[in-house]
Amino acid sequence: MLNILIAVIMTTEKNKTIKAMSKLLYTILTIGMLCTLQGRADHHIKKSTVKDFEEFSKILEGRWLVDIVFITDWPGLDRKKGDKIIGYTEFERILDGTALEWTHYAAEGKFRAVFTWDSINSTIRSFLFGANGMLWQKTWWKEKEGVYGWETQASYQRDGRQLTGSGKMIFEKDLKSMKWSSKNMKMGTQKLDELRDVFKKVTP
Repeated sequence: MLNILIAVIMTTEKNKTIKAMSKLLYTILTIGMLCTLQGRADHHIKKSTVKDFEEFSKILEGRWLVDIVFITDWPGLDRKKGDKIIGYTEFERILDGTALEWTHYAAEGKFRAVFTWDSINSTIRSFLFGANGMLWQKTWWKEKEGVYGWETQASYQRDGRQLTGSGKMIFEKDLKSMKWSSKNMKMGTQKLDELRDVFKKVTP
């Protein structure tokens, strides 16, 4: 019996170690990709400061519930356009505050992204991977107090279609609620419905 208990404990600890190493590897790979992108000057993107990024990270850090309305039939997710669900998302500052990690759960999907400040282009940049095969790279900037703009530089679905568009992240005055909005998103050549996901913070 003792041998069985020891085996169970060792297996559990091994699984925890594997998960921790996988998360660390993901973070290292993502930061590496972001650093590669930072090495390319792009004079057409909107600008941000380090202070903007620090404020952006501080406001987002924590756990949120998300009212999601599907604006298309997303590849890899068993949901249809118009379906409504509650998602769960968490933002965590990592690497001594030089990066912000985002983990998001929606329906059967899990997504993870890393945000950082691009010192070459003076902007906030993010890169996301999804369990459904989606990936995207975006730039972000502060427009005014409580409002951040974003633009998709590259985004691809598992089926090869490209997602394009830009939008805004709009916070309420208490910073406990925010809306992601966009009216110009497209999947390939298909124009999508208006993005109107609402995030509500559940941590102080």
